[in-house]
Amino acid sequence: IDPVQGTTTSVLVTGASGLVTGMEYNPHFQMIQFATYKWINNAKVGYNFYVIDPRGDGTAKLVSTHDFEGGIDNWIGWFREVSADGKILYRLGYKDAVQSTDPGIGLTDISGEIATTQWIDNITLPSGLNFYLSVNVYGDKFYSLAEDSSGVLNLVEWSISGKPTVIANLGDAYNTRYFGPIAESLNQSGTMYYAMVIYESIIPIEFDRWALSVVDLNSGTATTTPVQPWMIAGMDGLSGFGIAY
Repeated sequence: IDPVQGTTTSVLVTGASGLVTGMEYNPHFQMIQFATYKWINNAKVGYNFYVIDPRGDGTAKLVSTHDFEGGIDNWIGWFREVSADGKILYRLGYKDAVQSTDPGIGLTDISGEIATTQWIDNITLPSGLNFYLSVNVYGDKFYSLAEDSSGVLNLVEWSISGKPTVIANLGDAYNTRYFGPIAESLNQSGTMYYAMVIYESIIPIEFDRWALSVVDLNSGTATTTPVQPWMIAGMDGLSGFGIAY
């Protein structure tokens, strides 16, 4: 999709099939990384991981695979972030997504033919905040949204081994009630953070609306501004969000 020209192109993908469980555009080498379920004899046995050039002929290249049997995290295909070099996939959430137990982050290495993963659950949270709702990766740093006791969203900078730092309280900014997850993005230099959040009305749900939160990661300055014209959060589902590099 060319948002400047308002044009779209499409091409049939070859070399991959099945339900896409995770997908992320990697701007550092300008490729889309995605995963699908792996099937053998009509049985779902794991995940396949691919790369595809969005400017190419639609040919997907299989780069790694993972089987459920003996797996540490059987939901690794549902990743939402990638490292700059494309070798590590990140999945934030519950290790057991069905039972909603053991919150943490999965790191899956797809640099080899067989993917390997580790689940990290000893994550230190800032005082007064719930577990992270999202994750954005920049180098060895993670940027995540977390709710306080009143549900207000805060942006937190953290790492696997370091202490978390609350960068900003986003003010009148809340998680989605019905349509989600919240869409967010970092700029390419890792200095600005953007998110589409919910701006609550005095008449909840019916008049809650979408808003744009912007955070300067260097100064911690944050603004949350309702989108104009009004987009009712309980009626207008957010289908995508991005920033131009």
